[in-house]
Amino acid sequence: MARRLIGHYGGLRGALSADPNLVAEPDLAEGCRILHSAKKLFEVAAREHIHGSQVIVGDRSVIEYLQLTIGSAREECFLAVYLDGQGRYLQDEIVARGNCRQLQIGARTFLHRALDLGAYGLLLAHNHPSGRCEPSADDISATQQIRGAASALDIRILDHLVVTSTQAYSIQRAKRL
Repeated sequence: MARRLIGHYGGLRGALSADPNLVAEPDLAEGCRILHSAKKLFEVAAREHIHGSQVIVGDRSVIEYLQLTIGSAREECFLAVYLDGQGRYLQDEIVARGNCRQLQIGARTFLHRALDLGAYGLLLAHNHPSGRCEPSADDISATQQIRGAASALDIRILDHLVVTSTQAYSIQRAKRL
């Protein structure tokens, strides 16, 4: 089954991103479902690894978690990681979804959620389905607007990462903010 899936989709990444509901062959569709279940298990294990620990931008376990969670999604996903006063992981959630080229971010919703959770910090991340990891001018502008709104609420934006299944780009480290 593994050989058939990899052969049919040109590699593991292709098989992982395939929608089992759109696969015509029943056994290939079942193979995709099994792969998706295994991927979910890895996501849970990665989340458990960072849960309650201090989130450090650039830490390999944080990057791997973000790549597993949103890196290979076919549509743009914007994920907020909520942090306590010591920078420890509280929880994360996808707060916006877009199409394969763009995404509208409504900061009000996830900033409200941050206040509900008692978060003092946020790590923001979104994916680029194109596989190109560099942020757009809109990404940088949106991050600056979010940073301003968060600052007014005494919430610190740790960074905004652009992730793909194989790379991560720190807007903060690139001094684009």
